[in-house]
Amino acid sequence: MENVAVLQKPPFDKPISFLKLFDVRTRTALMKAINDVRENAVTVAG
Repeated sequence: MENVAVLQKPPFDKPISFLKLFDVRTRTALMKAINDVRENAVTVAG
């Protein structure tokens, strides 16, 4: 995931937006986990 703005668009905005669903600390942790998985996949594939 290149940009957190993706999580504010469909299908991630229903029934509640990502920003309202999680507090700042949780959103940061989720984004870190998503980016860690992506970086690991790129490293393994490369």
